[in-house]
Amino acid sequence: MTVVHQDSEDHCGTIRGIRSIPNGHLDFAEDCVDTEHPADVVLGTTRTKRLRSSPAAVHAWKVDLESFALIPIPSKTVTCISRSYAGTDYGEDLVNTPVRELARAFPDSLRLKPRGPLSIEFCPDNTCDWFVAERGVAWEDLEDFVYLFTYFFSDYFVVQDWRSQMVSTRIAGQVLAGRVSGSCVRDTDLAKAQCVLRKLALRSRIKVYAVRYDEKVRAVTRVSLNKTLAAGTVATNPKQESMESSTP
Repeated sequence: MTVVHQDSEDHCGTIRGIRSIPNGHLDFAEDCVDTEHPADVVLGTTRTKRLRSSPAAVHAWKVDLESFALIPIPSKTVTCISRSYAGTDYGEDLVNTPVRELARAFPDSLRLKPRGPLSIEFCPDNTCDWFVAERGVAWEDLEDFVYLFTYFFSDYFVVQDWRSQMVSTRIAGQVLAGRVSGSCVRDTDLAKAQCVLRKLALRSRIKVYAVRYDEKVRAVTRVSLNKTLAAGTVATNPKQESMESSTP
């Protein structure tokens, strides 16, 4: 159910939406991703309990953020996220997770693959930054990596105004606060982001690629993360370019 509170002192609230799980063998999932509509807040049910990976949804509901009603949606494009909760704490705010905020700021620019080998592709124009993690990596590791990389190092022109917005700055700060510890405690946010991205890339085996399209052919070039972090802008290695005929 969804319960709306008038303020932080309201301990009862008003029920705006309620759904029952039709099968006792299904589990409720409070954080799901609709790959067709990544900005939406989606709840669902899954068949598997305590999965390490992210399971496909059996049933799915979109949360209407104006009425807080639960609206049934097709589940075929919905994956429910199995989070480790070892990374950033967003204050239980499912509306402003990094991926959802990026999807709202740049409509139709995100392509998500939240199952199997995870990937997020950010395409604000006819080129893309493609982030790929190996199978078994936590979704929030890739999600935080993409947000920090885009906020601090993306060289897309459309990102410049977005960086100055209050919500993007706040979420970047939350991601850093949840990730910075030990050797990553630095004097500036940029230095912290450099350290966190290096650690996440190593621990979660995340790779970054630059993608461009030339006459329906997809050209993929590996991005040198070390050079990018050092230079403050995306640096590629032309010798590591491959050509593909279709998107991932």
